[in-house]
Amino acid sequence: MSNEYYEEVQSKSSSSYIQFTPKSLSRTYGVILKFEDEKVKQFQVHFEIEVICMEQLNLKEYKFEIFKKQVYFNQKAPETVIDELAERCGNTVYPLQLKINRIGQALEILNHDDIKTRWKKEKLNLTQCYSGNPYDKMIDSMDKILDNPRETEHILLEHDWFIKLFFAPIYDFNGSLKVDQVFSLPLIPYKLPVKYQIIQSIKNHPTRGGVIQITRKGNCIDTRSENDIKKGNIISITKDKKLTMGTVNLEYLLYKNSPMVDSIVGECTLNFASNNYKKLKIEIYNLKEKLPKPRI
Repeated sequence: MSNEYYEEVQSKSSSSYIQFTPKSLSRTYGVILKFEDEKVKQFQVHFEIEVICMEQLNLKEYKFEIFKKQVYFNQKAPETVIDELAERCGNTVYPLQLKINRIGQALEILNHDDIKTRWKKEKLNLTQCYSGNPYDKMIDSMDKILDNPRETEHILLEHDWFIKLFFAPIYDFNGSLKVDQVFSLPLIPYKLPVKYQIIQSIKNHPTRGGVIQITRKGNCIDTRSENDIKKGNIISITKDKKLTMGTVNLEYLLYKNSPMVDSIVGECTLNFASNNYKKLKIEIYNLKEKLPKPRI
């Protein structure tokens, strides 16, 4: 029996363990995001985030709640006034409740009304503490986003790196060892995400028994120019025909018969013809010693 045949049989056996059954899941994850471009050689964001499966809504969907804790920038809590304001605005989103489908993908926000209620109370406090530009502009922007449920959903589900990666459709195998997907990533903040064509594959981890390895790897297929990507244009308007290139390489690990991913590690890049670039390194780990505490 060839090694290739043996590995394929083992991988098919692994894929049979990949079933999204997160009922009663309650975990805390540590998240480290390291950003780099031609101007900033490294900017690190790290935080802990609680992930709780609250209930099974039906045969194919679950209700999750996530709660993000203190965010640190380059190992420090926000120090400037504008960063403190941004943090207070962002905190009103949590706890965030999401509907997740059977392949692990976030579909919609379930508690938008609660978020708006929290924001209205916090907005009163913020307008008393902060006044003038750019503070008024940030508060007004948050107000407009949360006043539009579809815009709120787009910002959180498509531009939040943890949600985008953790709730990626990694359980979409249908018995196959490899799956082709188009995966959009928010490498330019709050602009139209950049498209990548990826191949998702599954196998037993080569050295860790009882661990399954899912790899999501591919290349940028976005045909827009650098200028159009940075402006968020849906199609290329400029006449620059130079190709935008980039790669994504992510490794998801989970234990056999486990309902949820244990870690995510990898990086994604975006390279322009001008030699400008964007790079992100990702580390997400299950903090087994830190179970979420019940919130009243």
